[in-house]
Amino acid sequence: NNALATLKVNTPATTGAVQISVSATPNPTGYYYYPVNGHFYKPVSTGAFYKTAKANAHATTFKGQEGYLLTLTSAGEEDFIKLNVPQNNIWFAATDKVTDGTWVIDDGPEIGTVMKTSNGPTAGNVQGVYNNWCGGEPNGYNHGEDFPVAK
Repeated sequence: NNALATLKVNTPATTGAVQISVSATPNPTGYYYYPVNGHFYKPVSTGAFYKTAKANAHATTFKGQEGYLLTLTSAGEEDFIKLNVPQNNIWFAATDKVTDGTWVIDDGPEIGTVMKTSNGPTAGNVQGVYNNWCGGEPNGYNHGEDFPVAK
């Protein structure tokens, strides 16, 4: 109620009907909500390798939606993860397993999006697709490192 009492709507000079929809949901323990994209995040510490972590994510549901590995699509989302996820070395949904050096999002709503076309932190970045790799990453180490981690 306090949030609704302070709600302010700015509209352009054009007149017409304005429709506003407001919803609220509690954050269950262990989940983190990012209002910019409307997604919930649940960190799970398993020590699993990529394929197992991905399968485990898909075996979960939340509010009727199937889970998937983290997809990082903006600096704001990455900052949110860094602030709220209490662990490091987080698998995120990307791989270059099909074509070495071509990094593709392989899970979630952005599945199939090409992120990079070559290894290295800035080489081959695809314009308009967010990526912020750690120094020297992705490196496709020995043509066998096909899955990245965040943080």
